[in-house]
Amino acid sequence: MIKSRVLHLMGIGESLVEEKVRDLIHTQANPTLAPLAGCGEVRLRITAKAEDDAQADSRISPLEAEIRRRLGDFIVGADAQQIENTVSHMLRESGLTLAVAESCSGGLISHRLTNIPGASDYLVAGLVCYSNPAKTALLGVKEETFAAHGAVSEAVALEMAEGVRKRLKADIGLSTTGIAGPTGGRPAKPVGLVYIAVSSVAKKVCEEHRFRGERESIKHQTANAAFNLLRKVLESGLLSQ
Repeated sequence: MIKSRVLHLMGIGESLVEEKVRDLIHTQANPTLAPLAGCGEVRLRITAKAEDDAQADSRISPLEAEIRRRLGDFIVGADAQQIENTVSHMLRESGLTLAVAESCSGGLISHRLTNIPGASDYLVAGLVCYSNPAKTALLGVKEETFAAHGAVSEAVALEMAEGVRKRLKADIGLSTTGIAGPTGGRPAKPVGLVYIAVSSVAKKVCEEHRFRGERESIKHQTANAAFNLLRKVLESGLLSQ
């Protein structure tokens, strides 16, 4: 029989992952190790040939343990467990609630969360606030913030996250704003520029990303990066301090 285990990694590029495990890729015969990449994540597939399931697991486990030792901070799930499943578990365990305000990701974050049974335990609401007037009316983003920084900016992302958290009385606010393309970009703010923010009473953080690809790919990369940012801040414990 042939059995595989797939580890999902985020926050690290494919080339750096390959550098970290190059020796394992080239020296392993059974199991084998193969890197795969797409939509803002890297996957490492461990494949073993064995007589039965138990023997396959015994061959996969030592290699998986070594990969986790080297890259554990970037591993967000395994096999069917995607990053939204990991974040869902963390939110449920922490008892914290989440409200989401999406612009360029177009509701994809909320869609993926609500595909998980029991999301109502922690997800208060998800809003798609695409236009500037909607961001002002629903989230309280100041018109002067748009004038000074533009809709695709750290300042707007932070006000979106803060606004959705406060207005929906959630513990955490998560927001996205960016340019998914193919039009709308310019030299200072090209297609693929995205800001993702997280807000709690104790902590506010924003990340800038510059994604590549078609519109749909940029939306998926944005959602993945948003989940990963939320995972990191939940893991740090900073949101509840």
